[in-house]
Amino acid sequence: MMSAARSWLLLLIAVFALGGCGGMLQKGTRPAQHDLGGPRTARPVGVPLESIEAHAATWLDGTGIQYRLAYRSATERLSYAESRWASSPADMLAVALRGALDTPPSPRGCRLVIDVDEFIQVFSSPSQADVLLAGRATLIDARGRHLIDRMRFSLTESAGPDAAGGVAAFSRATDALAGRLADWLDRTAARSKECEQ
Repeated sequence: MMSAARSWLLLLIAVFALGGCGGMLQKGTRPAQHDLGGPRTARPVGVPLESIEAHAATWLDGTGIQYRLAYRSATERLSYAESRWASSPADMLAVALRGALDTPPSPRGCRLVIDVDEFIQVFSSPSQADVLLAGRATLIDARGRHLIDRMRFSLTESAGPDAAGGVAAFSRATDALAGRLADWLDRTAARSKECEQ
């Protein structure tokens, strides 16, 4: 008798366990995928560029939209569960900057390399957030042997307290970065004779 009751109990546990796992096996709602917005108005710059590349710190390689609750922890990085980037921040930034900077075509132009150190939404309180886009831009000669100039950047934009607000603010920060890069490249043009046309 005890054996039959035990068998039924084990069967019930197995049924409930499989029922619980079945919910996990069903395809749930896919996270929303975001990018940095549509095509941008291209601004002409005087330096011919062969390429515009962007690289990021390894913690920015994924597609998670990262944020920090600075009012709780200055070191903990989190990611939104229901929202993702369509690609890595570096990839999206490179595409956006190629569209925003209209350079003279040149197969032997200089290389513009963007190194992204930070790309995060920072909450100073539960209802107050800003995004931070920080790093370096480096202009390298056509042969890749000489550093022509380097510029550091750190841009913040006010953001809404959710993923959509962060995405919109990152789009504005990208536009602001494109403007700064265009101004910098124009100032650098006189010293960039090594960017062969």
